[in-house]
Amino acid sequence: MTSKSVFFANLYPGFDELILTFISQLAKRADPVLNRTMAVNLYFSYMFTLINYLPTEALRDKVYVCVDFAQGPIYTDYISRTLSSFDNAFIVVEHRLSKHTDVYLSDFSDPTLAIPQVTWANPPSPADWGELADLTVRVKQAKMQTVVPKTVSDPFSLKRKDASDDKADS
Repeated sequence: MTSKSVFFANLYPGFDELILTFISQLAKRADPVLNRTMAVNLYFSYMFTLINYLPTEALRDKVYVCVDFAQGPIYTDYISRTLSSFDNAFIVVEHRLSKHTDVYLSDFSDPTLAIPQVTWANPPSPADWGELADLTVRVKQAKMQTVVPKTVSDPFSLKRKDASDDKADS
């Protein structure tokens, strides 16, 4: 699997499982014969279609992030808007802890919370944003393991894909 498809598999594991299942089934058929390039193109075409056209309300693998900074509502709103601007369909920004909260993002840690916490200094650094991104992906993957266990092998590594892409074009 390419590094870009691993990225999408981490962000959208349910979509990844569905797409890999479909491509695996298609690869088992004698016609059409898929080469590696065709399988990769199908993967990304389906992934982008699902991301762009499936309503976010239909996704079950959301990660709820409570944003709560001591600098006040203006700073908290700034961080919330910045987080929301990444347009990650799986992140839901909250301003209060709830029964759904998966990650607590603040400028102070709360030892009474039993959920993962990210503590940022003012202003957050690129490394801070990276830490939050990595944590949300891990939380999302953990949630999805209970819903979509990894059962399909990567169709990009099937023997039929080892043939040169040029042979399929002739």
